Amino acid sequence: WTEEGNFEYDYAVVELDESPGVGHFGTRAETTSNLRADSFYTYGFPGDKTSGSLWRTGGSAYLIRTTQFAFHAYPTNGFSGGPVVAQDDTSYIVGILSGDSYVDGEYYGLAVRVTSDVVDFVKRHI
Repeated sequence: WTEEGNFEYDYAVVELDESPGVGHFGTRAETTSNLRADSFYTYGFPGDKTSGSLWRTGGSAYLIRTTQFAFHAYPTNGFSGGPVVAQDDTSYIVGILSGDSYVDGEYYGLAVRVTSDVVDFVKRHI
């Protein structure tokens, strides 16, 4: 992302000096057919809400590509970089929210798809 601004690389690993004392998600590379059948949630701290308050939005799959996917949702500023999880199993991240889109009267969340390459990247950097 930092070299080319390419949407499919819009993710990072953040190293902390100490544990923040909160839980964590696992990561899982889902098949295209599983993603097409899923509905998703994403979580964030929108700037138009009470400071520090966690919010959730989500909806069904819309468009699945090799390295990205879109789903019906309304993620506003403050959701970017947040986890995207399947609604039927919220313990694993299947995407990383990169942005949103408004097309033909519909809002969509745009996510970088967790692939085996993304899982390998995370493992190399933790």
